[in-house]
Amino acid sequence: RQRQAGFVRALERQGTQFSSIPQADVLLNGGRAFRGWLDRTPKPAGLLAADDYLARKIAQRCVDWEVDVPRDVLILGINKLDLIADFIFLSRISILVPFLF
Repeated sequence: RQRQAGFVRALERQGTQFSSIPQADVLLNGGRAFRGWLDRTPKPAGLLAADDYLARKIAQRCVDWEVDVPRDVLILGINKLDLIADFIFLSRISILVPFLF
């Protein structure tokens, strides 16, 4: 929730629109709900995934649906997991978030 709040604040400062979609909509039922959301979203669009695993799933859905990444959709992941990044053959960005103990 903190990541999303910071992301939303940054977008609002730029006058950019924000909308959210539940992770389940990407993962379940072949991503049909996500596809509907993506079709309704003006392009170009940026997607902030909760982590790199979800970013990889979003990237795969985009490939399956022939969505142009990164021209139409830019995917941001969180945690900079190099193992996952190696399997994502599309342009995408991963953000390293330091852990606070």
